[in-house]
Amino acid sequence: MKKIIFLICLFLVVPVSVMAVSVQDVSMSVLIDKHPVRELSESVAIPFDSEYELRIANNTNRDCTVSLTIDGSKVSMLGDFVVRANDSIDLERFLDKSLTKGKRFKFVRLNHPDVDDSNRNENGNIVAEIRFEKQYHEIMRFPHSQDYFYLDADIYVTTECNANIPASEWEAGITDCSATTDCSTSPGATIGGGNSFQEFYRTEIDLENESYQLKLKLVGIENQEIISYGYLDDLEIIP
Repeated sequence: MKKIIFLICLFLVVPVSVMAVSVQDVSMSVLIDKHPVRELSESVAIPFDSEYELRIANNTNRDCTVSLTIDGSKVSMLGDFVVRANDSIDLERFLDKSLTKGKRFKFVRLNHPDVDDSNRNENGNIVAEIRFEKQYHEIMRFPHSQDYFYLDADIYVTTECNANIPASEWEAGITDCSATTDCSTSPGATIGGGNSFQEFYRTEIDLENESYQLKLKLVGIENQEIISYGYLDDLEIIP
């Protein structure tokens, strides 16, 4: 059975080697101002009141889907996201009513008036459920033969995207809270921020039943003046 899902059409980028949680060669990382954020031991620290993005990188030869939850609530009420084979997407907004506009992800303190439940255990948690496209074997019948031959050939759903942004047009860097011992953090939650016009469109894909999970924990930086930006070429990145 084919499942109707969504394929992001904007902000497709070339995967960059940064510290991120990963499973089955699919990774998830947090971006601030297009800069990947370095992880702490079990969390990702960003300044409070920051709008952020989530980069899902698919380093496999099959398309996959992403069902994403933040603070225990689904990011999309209209379907799952598709990440094409050997590609990545940067998600910046909730997908609740419209394919063309919505509210950005914004991380705030738990006492912010827009936080639904400051006591919710899931606050700060980001969970992505990954499912891969099925692999098929093409069946070919040769003339005058009753035999069928199975060829190892993956069949993919092909979809055009007309708004690619080349990787050369953005600068990859790191917001580094782990470079200092004076980095106090506090729990927070994600609310709707400013307006985003990131667009999506419908597609179909046949999925495997097995799923995998990626998890991140967002925390807020109290001492925000310690934040500094660097460039990936100038830093030693741990695989």
